[in-house]
Amino acid sequence: MQSVIPTSVVDNAFVPFPEGTYKGALSDCNLVSNKDETWAGLECTFTDVEPVGDYPEDGRPFTDTITIRLSGQSVLDVTDFANLPRKMYGLQLGGGLLAGLAEAFGAAIRTEEGVAVDLEAFIGDLQDGLHEAKEVVFFTRQKERSYENDEGEKVKVIDTRATRYAPLG
Repeated sequence: MQSVIPTSVVDNAFVPFPEGTYKGALSDCNLVSNKDETWAGLECTFTDVEPVGDYPEDGRPFTDTITIRLSGQSVLDVTDFANLPRKMYGLQLGGGLLAGLAEAFGAAIRTEEGVAVDLEAFIGDLQDGLHEAKEVVFFTRQKERSYENDEGEKVKVIDTRATRYAPLG
């Protein structure tokens, strides 16, 4: 049997996950990296996703990648997340997302100065599946980006990323 795959699917031009506030349960978390390992992230998938408030129902799992290594520097090496150089924004965002996720899962404590978390232990616990099925609220935002396909054509896609994780309630 021959299948016809729509060009929107072939060109990765499908409908992105909507912007808004959602809750979901962590189902999987894996380390991913580029070939030269100067960048790495935790790819986390959330299932049983439901909108919080007046946001569209989507029905799909939500997958987000949290940067944990950028230009060879790891979130584990950062001592001052507030004053990272602009080019290291990905690490700053990654630290903030990890701290929010840790707080939501009860693995961190909010203080007057911020969220106290052992990032190394928390990242290990995520990879070991110790937080699977725990629920979290997440806030999503869409961003358009372009890349060149194998034919040299410029292709635009819309990515949906989490901008914050928070405890339920």
